[in-house]
Amino acid sequence: LWTCCVLGWIYGALFGVSHVNEAVDWEPVGDRTSRQLKATADWSPGSEWANWLTVGLNHQAVHHVHPRRPSCDYCALQVELRRHPEYRSFPSLLAALRSNKRHLQRMGAA
Repeated sequence: LWTCCVLGWIYGALFGVSHVNEAVDWEPVGDRTSRQLKATADWSPGSEWANWLTVGLNHQAVHHVHPRRPSCDYCALQVELRRHPEYRSFPSLLAALRSNKRHLQRMGAA
């Protein structure tokens, strides 16, 4: 039971940093691809190791634009999306966690 609790917390944190941070736009407009890219952010996007370890959770923007593609394709697809002006990413999980923390602190103070 404790294993499920720990894994649930980890997965919740990984999803949270991809959707709740300073880089996302809470009122995205435009076509479907632009809306999906504005509402999510990737972290450690070039890391195949992070992609393997998290089963693609570090590529949330890629997943939202290409939901039916397998996670083993995400690193290659991320290179394509990087050219899109609305694409957002953090260089590491630590940078994404810090952005998530700052965003939550600002929302709590408002």
